[in-house]
Amino acid sequence: MKQLMIAMLAMTMVMACKSGRQANVENKQCIDTVLQAQTEAILKECMADSRADSGQVLVMEVPGQTVVASAGWAANGRAGYVKTDFSDQRWHTKIGRIADYLAMLETGNLTLRDSADTGNGLLKVGGYQIKDYNWRRGGYGMMDVKSGIIFLSEIVYFKCLEKTYGTNKALERIVEGNAMSMKEMAKMTSDLIARSDTYAHEIRNVMEAYVEEGLGIKAKPDKGDMAGYAGTTCGTDSIRHLDFCGYFPVAHPQYIVVASMKKRGLPASAGNMCAPVARRVAEFLFDLLPVRDL
Repeated sequence: MKQLMIAMLAMTMVMACKSGRQANVENKQCIDTVLQAQTEAILKECMADSRADSGQVLVMEVPGQTVVASAGWAANGRAGYVKTDFSDQRWHTKIGRIADYLAMLETGNLTLRDSADTGNGLLKVGGYQIKDYNWRRGGYGMMDVKSGIIFLSEIVYFKCLEKTYGTNKALERIVEGNAMSMKEMAKMTSDLIARSDTYAHEIRNVMEAYVEEGLGIKAKPDKGDMAGYAGTTCGTDSIRHLDFCGYFPVAHPQYIVVASMKKRGLPASAGNMCAPVARRVAEFLFDLLPVRDL
């Protein structure tokens, strides 16, 4: 009933925006108000389903990199949820690996067709244990780089780094990770979309495959399409950081959505918790595409 009331309110506001001969800027502001309210509701519901401690969503228009919605909630015991904003904070995230893979392709030392042996999902290097998430089920064995990306293989990532930069630098990168804020994730994606070269095109195809057939399938909208990437990391404070960054429509991107959550304990999966937030935001915006003249 709550979801129905929110949807009815949103559509009422949309119809109000469409009526008359309002200026384009007024129409845009009105629809963004609807988007903000819907984004807040979507995030709160998904956080409750996942029992996340906090969460944040950013929605950005690709032209001009303009943020059109930003919602953040933190669980507050019996008080329910209070608004928060950690979009400028930086933490270790696997989203940045998209830029790493792009840089490795650009060296010419790596292609998406190269193969890597992940064995049983466990690899010990210099006293450091690298694990694929499915190591308890025997690992992936031999796989190509593209599959390694869409199935978030830690070992494929390490072996690509090792092939490109050498063992020591690869291990250093694995241990240190990528520190980014949500706004930096969105900008990285916007820059990738703006590129027209072969390497960027290949990475965008991988991001589309991640949603269509990889671990990001819960980000796949019922209508329209999306490309994206996700990652789950555990900080030194034992809080898991869960991130998904996607863009849509795929052929002519108009929006970027970044969804992040923080949670203590398990289960905790970016593909299961953050990807659905992005999907629901995308589905809402696909309903508004005619209004946006997209």
